[in-house]
Amino acid sequence: MKAFQTFVGRQGKNYLTKAEYNARLKVFSDNLSLIRAHDPTKTKFRLALNKFADLTPEEFSSMQGLKVVTNNITDDNHTYEEEDLTNATGRTLVAYPKSVDWRQKGVMNPVRYQGTCGGCYAFSTVNAMEAIYKIKKGSLPSFSE
Repeated sequence: MKAFQTFVGRQGKNYLTKAEYNARLKVFSDNLSLIRAHDPTKTKFRLALNKFADLTPEEFSSMQGLKVVTNNITDDNHTYEEEDLTNATGRTLVAYPKSVDWRQKGVMNPVRYQGTCGGCYAFSTVNAMEAIYKIKKGSLPSFSE
């Protein structure tokens, strides 16, 4: 009971009814028992109390991930399928087309031959930087091969 009262105070929890308080106390107690039963010497992770300690596994899981709603948008005379990404609170995060071919928009230089050097990470980084440059400055930087 003392651990739950400490948790409620630290986390600024506020339960509207005595029934909700008791239900959260039960969930908290179950989670605390799970934490105390966990043996970190047998695993590579450690369990501890956090702001979610009064949630059931189902409640916690429902807060994870994104809800996806498909819409259509038009941009530069192209129609794209858009995903409306909404978090668990229902707030829209950001919506973008599923894909964009930046070559068609003139934002990418031609692909460079990298041979057998194993530097694909460097080539992809250069392409990304060139694309940002084009979007911000309006022209592609030119390099000689």
